[in-house]
Amino acid sequence: MAPRRGGGGGFGFSSSSSCSDNGAFTTTYSKGFLAAYCVYLVAFLVLLSLFGVTRKKHPAAKTVVTWPLFGLSLLFFFFTYISSLVTQVLYECGTIGVFDEIKGTIAVVVFVRIAEILLLAVVLIPLTSCLQRLIGRNANMIRIIHGMVLAFLSSIAIAFLAIESYNYYNFDAEEFGDKTSLFDQQNRLAVAYYILYMVVVVIAGIGLIMTLVQGSSKGVTGGSINIWIPLLALSMLLWLILTIVVNVYYGLQAHIASDGANIAYEFIIDFFQAFSFFCILMIAGSSAVAASGSSQTQEPVYNPATPVYGTQHQPVYQQPQQTVYQPAQQPVYQNYQSYQQPQQQYAYQQPQQQYAYQQQSPSSQAPEVVHHSAAQINHLAP
Repeated sequence: MAPRRGGGGGFGFSSSSSCSDNGAFTTTYSKGFLAAYCVYLVAFLVLLSLFGVTRKKHPAAKTVVTWPLFGLSLLFFFFTYISSLVTQVLYECGTIGVFDEIKGTIAVVVFVRIAEILLLAVVLIPLTSCLQRLIGRNANMIRIIHGMVLAFLSSIAIAFLAIESYNYYNFDAEEFGDKTSLFDQQNRLAVAYYILYMVVVVIAGIGLIMTLVQGSSKGVTGGSINIWIPLLALSMLLWLILTIVVNVYYGLQAHIASDGANIAYEFIIDFFQAFSFFCILMIAGSSAVAASGSSQTQEPVYNPATPVYGTQHQPVYQQPQQTVYQPAQQPVYQNYQSYQQPQQQYAYQQPQQQYAYQQQSPSSQAPEVVHHSAAQINHLAP
């Protein structure tokens, strides 16, 4: 949302304070913001639908567009426009006054701060981890570092939100310029918060683009992801730069924004915020993320019997397949034993036959020797 409700810019109530007396939505200001709320309420409703379709159509997209981060960020932005629209209608119809409208802004700023932090968390954690995993790197250390950065920025966002809520709840036209109010602190903290936010986005964007370059050199990234990641970084950078400019010019320097300027800021900033979500959805549905998800699910499975791993990692998984060769060796070993058994019996029986033959040989030759000796004797006797 534009800094009209989120930062230290103008409140935008001066030109609309008497609209309830003249009729609802008769000024350019009220019509412009009503149109912005309606347009982006529908836009985020479409994004919520695309979120569900993307998760259902591309299972690997769930690693990027997760419910706790991406889904809740979308919902909080959606609730922001609902709250803004309801507050605007009640105010224009005269149901609530201008100060009640400003106090009702507390719900809006709460939704905006949470949605912004969750959007940054999507970029820092699941999206960065997905690309690191795609090029074969371990993203545990990066997740820890990004988590620490996110925690630090969240603490600043909480302090910013506390000051905003205090100022809006205790707002009174008579005390607007009173030194007891914290609007100056709110403006300074708003600028510091968004500058730090932008620095983190720039560093994260550079890291994502460098990962794409490394993935392209390895041949693992390509296609639409090479388009949507630079567009995501550019989109987030544009709405942050514009938000900082608005906070500095209309907050710290106390310039009064015109109705047309307020409406323009609302449309432009909200457009780039919505487009950032759209870019993340396109990245999650890309073929590169699908390949990353398939590799993540297949990597821990080491089943030698699966044909997929036999073809992809044949030198690794087929050499130690003892469980495959043991059943084939067992019957061969048994046959070998059964084949050698008769050879041993035959080798053992062979000497017995020879021994038996040798024992029978002398007995069969003995009578011949004796008979021959007798003949010689008879022949020699005369």
